[in-house]
Amino acid sequence: MIGDEVYLVLWYKGDIATPIYSFDARRGHVGQARHSSSDLLSRRAYFNTIPRPAVLEISPVGPEDEGEYRCRVDFRKAQTRNYQIAVRVLGKLSYS
Repeated sequence: MIGDEVYLVLWYKGDIATPIYSFDARRGHVGQARHSSSDLLSRRAYFNTIPRPAVLEISPVGPEDEGEYRCRVDFRKAQTRNYQIAVRVLGKLSYS
């Protein structure tokens, strides 16, 4: 949002009530934000703010990562936005 900043980003998976990943910029600006991931992601995730829009990167991806994800974005001034995405894991790529 022009003239506004992201305050907090929370990622949820399925029906899990607690966030599986959080990006917390409430104590400063985005460059000073705290990143935190749950055991579910086992340090495989990172919220990358360089691309626009920002993305949650998970690597390596496995079958357990398939499912519905919800993202809640709180801004300093603007209204909270919620997004939902379905992730489907198709399998490993093999190179010959």
